[in-house]
Amino acid sequence: MRDRAQWLKLNKYIRYLNEHADAKTQFKVLYLGRHGQGYHNVAEAKYGTAAWDVSQTSPMLVLSKIGADMNSATGPSSMEQMVSSGRMHD
Repeated sequence: MRDRAQWLKLNKYIRYLNEHADAKTQFKVLYLGRHGQGYHNVAEAKYGTAAWDVSQTSPMLVLSKIGADMNSATGPSSMEQMVSSGRMHD
C-alpha cells in the first residue's frame, strides 16, 4: 500500500506543478530504461567493428548452412537475385 501512496503523491504533485505553470511549461514523468549488454555487443568487442559489420556490406559472406547449400545448388546468380530482392535476409 505504501508504494501506491507514493505514486499517488507523485501524480498529485505533477498535477499541481502543471496547474501552476505558465502556458509554455509542462511537467511530465518519464520512465527511461536501458537494455543490458547483448551478445552482439560482446561479439563486436571481441572481433572488432570492421569484422562485425561485414554482413552489412556483403550478405553473401554470412550465409547459413542452408544458404550455402542453396548457393551450391542454384548458383551465385540466383542467390544474388534473392538477396537483392529482399527474399534472403538474416
